[in-house]
Amino acid sequence: MTQDRLAASRARSDAGSTMTEPAQYDAKGGMISSGTSTSMGSSAGGSFWGSISGDKQEYDGANGTGGFDGDVGAVTAGFDYRFNPYFMIGGLVDGSTADLDSVDIDSIRFAVYGTYGASLGFYSDFLVGYGSHEFDESSNVLGNAFRSDTDADSLQALLTAGYSMGTETLKHGPFVGLEYQKLDVDGFSRTGGGINIVVGDYDVDSLRGLIGYRVNARAGAFTPYASIAYAHEFDGDGENVSASIAGAPFSARGSDLESAILITAGTGYDITGNLVLDIGYRGEISTEDEGLTSHGASLGLTYSF
Repeated sequence: MTQDRLAASRARSDAGSTMTEPAQYDAKGGMISSGTSTSMGSSAGGSFWGSISGDKQEYDGANGTGGFDGDVGAVTAGFDYRFNPYFMIGGLVDGSTADLDSVDIDSIRFAVYGTYGASLGFYSDFLVGYGSHEFDESSNVLGNAFRSDTDADSLQALLTAGYSMGTETLKHGPFVGLEYQKLDVDGFSRTGGGINIVVGDYDVDSLRGLIGYRVNARAGAFTPYASIAYAHEFDGDGENVSASIAGAPFSARGSDLESAILITAGTGYDITGNLVLDIGYRGEISTEDEGLTSHGASLGLTYSF
């Protein structure tokens, strides 16, 4: 979502004022040169933006772990400021809730993001974020109903670079990048039926290389966009977790993380010169039999001043 926000901002950065130089004439009234027009980048200014989104997720487990499916809903709000036609930086807060079969997850995330580059030519985007998560799980083990709850922290980082070519009405080009996520989960106990299951602390690391292509266009008040990328997982091996049942120790291995195809598509609509409505789709499709498949939609507003 943030990458689409940054791409849209860059695409609109040349929709600023136009400087016109009048035609020049000599002393006898003859034309020396015709008038010229030069497109100027947008001036400095800020934007408030927000969105609501929903995703349908399905996960096919690996290493003997079970899969799940469910729904995720989120509310995101952000503010960014463009210091000049080439540099913008901002921050966001995102709150979400997930209902995934036997587990409910409440999350809040904070991130700083930015972009450097013109609407045409080379550019680079970045994001650094932190998340706090609460897990509430119910399960059935050996015919007994178990409940547990625990907390987790996460870190996210993204760095991409790309090249945009084309015209003011159609910009397109390739991009590459790296995406890193780390989730640290606190140990917890599952109790039920007189049996106590203890699970130790564990963490999950993901490092993905991104290569893709992005398109941004303008057709009157509409600004459609789309992107597709291959996300290759470099560090997706499942973690070994220490646990015990009624004091008897054992270990289990978590699910592997798989590579995926990432797709976004949508359009902005200029309600006024300062207010833009955005409707978008995003999908993540695992390239293996196991892994996460997710399809979602978002509705957002951006107010610029």
